[in-house]
Amino acid sequence: MADPHQLLAPLIEPPLPLVPVLPSATVWPVFLVVGAVLLAALTMVVAWLLWRRGAPRRALRRMARMDNPVQAAHALAALARERGLPATGAWRDALDRVRFGAPEAGHAKTMARLCAEALTLLTPG
Repeated sequence: MADPHQLLAPLIEPPLPLVPVLPSATVWPVFLVVGAVLLAALTMVVAWLLWRRGAPRRALRRMARMDNPVQAAHALAALARERGLPATGAWRDALDRVRFGAPEAGHAKTMARLCAEALTLLTPG
């Protein structure tokens, strides 16, 4: 007859002692990569917001250099309406003269002056 201790010995084993699990060596590089990606994304968002913040100033500079002063005047009127520029009556009259008046040689200079004044109105302080 077979010995029952030898038959049951492979089935009944003492539990192994608990071994602390050490963190894997690949965990830190993953955190570094994720952190670098998040930092790059945050930098891109901040850069985009700063770029969008300067869009009206770039538009005013572009309007001041346009070849067609009437088209520039319409664009300036749309920008003034969109941004709610606190313009004076004389500024609006000059803009309306360029928009709806007869074409003149001095309209380009008038548009450059109006765009410069609108740029000062857009700048805080």
